[in-house]
Amino acid sequence: MSRDDLKALAFYSAWLALLWLTFGAGVQGASHVLVFGVWCLALLSPFALTDKSITEAAKRPRAPGIARGAMQATRWLTLALLVWHGYTVTAVAWAVAMVLLAAGAGMVRDERRRVAP
Repeated sequence: MSRDDLKALAFYSAWLALLWLTFGAGVQGASHVLVFGVWCLALLSPFALTDKSITEAAKRPRAPGIARGAMQATRWLTLALLVWHGYTVTAVAWAVAMVLLAAGAGMVRDERRRVAP
């Protein structure tokens, strides 16, 4: 397992814990951190479409299938919980971030195909 894999695992584990604290345990402070995190990711997600970020991401090895599935499941779970619990505007921002990140992932996939021998 590479260092990047461990970073991603730690991030998504912390994110799932934050989701549970917010929506499962009802910790109000966790909901503030979650909403702040969603808005930060939403505002930073357009940078995933820059040429530099696409080129750098294409240089890294592709994540294993189970990791990609876990990432997608976490993203969709976040969206569903935000909508279900009435964080409508934040859910829209998260959905836009998901679309931009998916577009960036498609561009990285195309770049890998272009560069591959």
